[in-house]
Amino acid sequence: MPKRFALKHGDIEVDYDTAALPGCAVLSYKDGNAVKSFTSNEITTTQTPLGPLVSVALSRILDGGACFGESFGFFVPDLDAPSWKTEKISTAGIYLERSDPNAHPEVLESYRCIELEGTAAETVIVPLEEASAP
Repeated sequence: MPKRFALKHGDIEVDYDTAALPGCAVLSYKDGNAVKSFTSNEITTTQTPLGPLVSVALSRILDGGACFGESFGFFVPDLDAPSWKTEKISTAGIYLERSDPNAHPEVLESYRCIELEGTAAETVIVPLEEASAP
């Protein structure tokens, strides 16, 4: 299974690496000039009947016990590719916006979907001893 996903839709770029550091996943989300980075404790992976859904909170506001803001997620395609091969992929990205419960009109949740395209690849880690050997 690939460990690195580089996805794009217009100005939106998502880079997700499940093996960036031992035991730590990282996700980078870029929308135009705005870049947000997340590590394992900020990334949620949920198993669904459609496959794993990886999500992060792009913004979160706590107000009197209420939580609202925007989250982004995407489905990780299930691929069985050789470790040396990069696969082209297409998947769905989903935005969830939770509005302020005191806002008018009272729309508490709304969803928006985008199509993400890019690549999936196996991350190859070479020990320093091997990389520096003549």
